[in-house]
Amino acid sequence: MCKDKATWDDPFEPKLEQEWKAWKHELDQLKNLKVEICIFPNHLGPLKKTELHHFSDASSKGIGQCSYLRLIDVNDTVRCTLLCSKSRVALIKPTTKPRSELQAAVLSAKISRFLKSELNMLISKEYFWTDSKSNSRLSSKPWAKILNACGQPRATDLGK
Repeated sequence: MCKDKATWDDPFEPKLEQEWKAWKHELDQLKNLKVEICIFPNHLGPLKKTELHHFSDASSKGIGQCSYLRLIDVNDTVRCTLLCSKSRVALIKPTTKPRSELQAAVLSAKISRFLKSELNMLISKEYFWTDSKSNSRLSSKPWAKILNACGQPRATDLGK
């Protein structure tokens, strides 16, 4: 709709109207959704390791990121919990794939800083996952540069 420069008062195209009605109908199913909010379950013993895993990716339609907390107790019982996810729709003005991948990586770095400040726990190890070949060419330690660059959020961060 944005690419077609539609206004608020323009009617939907027939195909888009069908998609909208189907999506609206699916909203009724949200009442059956149950989300477990317990990060530290009772069945875990004393913790041996606490890890944060951040995944980021980009496409022509947008960028996305999700972060998991992985807990490992002394009995090697593992518990993974989704802590946070964020996505952004791609801008109307096209951007390059490497730039989009970098935007997703920066988003992961910012979420990492936020989670570490809010969790109030010692994180044993932190991992950043991406399938981007362009990010791996930044340096031998690309995430260190990205994390350092994201110390203070700026309005100019990669076309924000």
